[in-house]
Amino acid sequence: MKFDIIHGDIAQQSADVLGTAAGTTLQMGSGVAGALRRGAGFS
Repeated sequence: MKFDIIHGDIAQQSADVLGTAAGTTLQMGSGVAGALRRGAGFS
């Protein structure tokens, strides 16, 4: 399996899949989950 490591704003990437570490509950706060949701929009 080929993968690339890219440095930059994860919410601005064009990708089929974004992987991030998360616990059993995904909190929509100021962390990575919140940044992805803000980048994708709330609709």
